[in-house]
Amino acid sequence: MARRPATSPRKNASQERSKATVDTLLAATARVLVKEGYDRASTNKIADAAGVSIGSLYQYFPTKEALVAAVIRRHMGEMMDVLRASLVRVAAMPLSEAARELVRVFIEAHRIEPKLHRVLV
Repeated sequence: MARRPATSPRKNASQERSKATVDTLLAATARVLVKEGYDRASTNKIADAAGVSIGSLYQYFPTKEALVAAVIRRHMGEMMDVLRASLVRVAAMPLSEAARELVRVFIEAHRIEPKLHRVLV
């Protein structure tokens, strides 16, 4: 049976500089995915796009899959933030208004980085 690639980060960034490095890596991963697609993306391309050494990348993420999983978690979190903010508003609305508002909000959530969303989906 084939071994599944690791999708969890090696370690969590706790210091500001480490957090900035991880943010840079995730932003670079998103850019490379949009430009190259998943199959052509690699940790070397991501490290290069981030302007960090491959060793720094591997310090936080063991595989390309771990980077992509982190990008997916971040992207879904951004979408969920938009949705959560609307749930309080729609709870007090009549059903027909609430349904229209939820459709509008789902569309708004899907407009967050639409090119990246297409690659991830």
